Amino acid sequence: MSLRLIYGRGGSGKSYYCLQDIKEKIKDGGNTGNKLVLMVPEQYSFQSERNLLKVVGVTGITKAEVLSFKRLAHRVFNEVGGLTLKQDK
Repeated sequence: MSLRLIYGRGGSGKSYYCLQDIKEKIKDGGNTGNKLVLMVPEQYSFQSERNLLKVVGVTGITKAEVLSFKRLAHRVFNEVGGLTLKQDK
């Protein structure tokens, strides 16, 4: 597993670069078993999912996903049991 940070000014092509890279990785078949994750701020998650679907198509959407930081936190807590802890009243 690797992490790559893409940053830059607005309109510099960050989203385009990420979506094209995801498309290439799916096309090459280099993603064996693990989903590709595109991390975006909460307010851009829906639009990013639409853009990902437009770029990779319906068949490629099963190999990639868009996560916001909040969604990632919920996924981690679900897997490690953090959401099942009882709080004292």
